[in-house]
Amino acid sequence: MRAISGFERPVIQWVFVLLSLLLILAAGAAAWVARRANGAAELARAAEEFGHFERQQLDAQLARERSAREALSLELARQREGGAEPGRAIPTLTLTPVTTRGATPPPPTVTVQHATQVIELRLVLPSTGTRETAFDATLRDWSSGQVVWSRGGLTSSTIDRQLMVTTYVTGDLFRPGAYEVLLSGRMVEGPKELAAYEVAFK
Repeated sequence: MRAISGFERPVIQWVFVLLSLLLILAAGAAAWVARRANGAAELARAAEEFGHFERQQLDAQLARERSAREALSLELARQREGGAEPGRAIPTLTLTPVTTRGATPPPPTVTVQHATQVIELRLVLPSTGTRETAFDATLRDWSSGQVVWSRGGLTSSTIDRQLMVTTYVTGDLFRPGAYEVLLSGRMVEGPKELAAYEVAFK
């Protein structure tokens, strides 16, 4: 093999060694930067997952607080019932199950009530052939899926020849917009989703 002219000079050899060292250092620095970037990305993903978990916890806490406030409002309403106007009835909201969820929210058909107004919510049960003894209901925002309210241990009754699950809510749950109600029954093997309902307020 023919030798490269001039490469036998020490100066050229040292320059070549220095260039090789610089390339090695540059490659090491690039690998270190890549590792730092991957670590930062992992930390960002972990922070995002933790934030999502915290939002879920806050949503559940908000639903519990609203349920407790609603129970207090109902208790106050019962205590004041003796002084209420004769013939005054609690407004009802009756919802029937939807077969499939549409791509767009339902049109607004119900007018919002005062925040302290007690409303009887009636959920018509589907004909499943089974008779659950206890039910859980969850109210969610139609667009975001955020839990607005939840209530467990509900029972069914026959109203106007229809089997329904009834509960009482207050008007502050429903602001203008679309909502979804999920109803599940308590089974031995665990909760089972029975029906979904949609409603929109104007």
